[in-house]
This record gives sequence, structure tokens and C-alpha cells, in this order.
Amino acid sequence: MILSIVLFLTVCAGFCEGVMDKLQFHYHKSIFVNFKNDLFWNPEHSWKNKYKNGNPTEGERFRFSTTFLVSLTDGWHFFKLLRNSLLFFSLVVIGYHAKDIVYLISLIVISRTFYGAGFWMSYNYIFKG
Repeated sequence: MILSIVLFLTVCAGFCEGVMDKLQFHYHKSIFVNFKNDLFWNPEHSWKNKYKNGNPTEGERFRFSTTFLVSLTDGWHFFKLLRNSLLFFSLVVIGYHAKDIVYLISLIVISRTFYGAGFWMSYNYIFKG
């Protein structure tokens, strides 16, 4: 049961990283160009969402929009928050249930493999466009 939870969390984290890379490097060749809110998804513009009127010299759009609430400003940062949260939670689950060092290392290696699989699926197939 614990292994299933850890593997699910790490696949989802890898999936999130695939979304992040697809947005950052291949936005115009992805399905995200079809989404209605281009200002949220398109990294050419979405980074400006953190600032008043899209201008860094005018300061934050809202309190903490450039720090710990940045995940509310664009798709890339939102999926980064999800990825990191899923990874940290899976590490807590692994650490809490580790019986010995061999078990711990095995869980980490298996988790990393599933993380890669999640990334591969989302980057190469699901969001290809």
C-alpha cells in the first residue's frame, strides 16, 4: 500500500515537470496554445503576471505575488508548486515507513524511476499538441 502511494505521488510529480518543460520549451507546439487563458499558460507573457501592469518596476501585482504566492500567477509556477509538494510528501511517506536502509534506498530508486515515467508520458505524449 505504501509503495503504491509513493509511486502514485512520484508519477504525478514527474507529470508536473513534464508540463513545466512543455510550457517553457515547446509552448507553441503543445496543446496549451489551445487553452483560453494565454496570459496564464504562455511563458512569453505569463511571467509578467507577478507584477502590476506586467511591469517589474511597478512592483508586485498583489502581496507576495513574486515570492510564496507566485504559483497563483502562471501555469509554470503552479505546476512547480504541485511537483514540489508531491515530491516532499512522497519523501515524508518514504521516510516514515522506511524499515531499514536497503528498503529506503529501494523506495527512492523505484520512486525516481516512476518520476521519470510520469515526466516522459506528459512531455512526449499527453501535452504534445
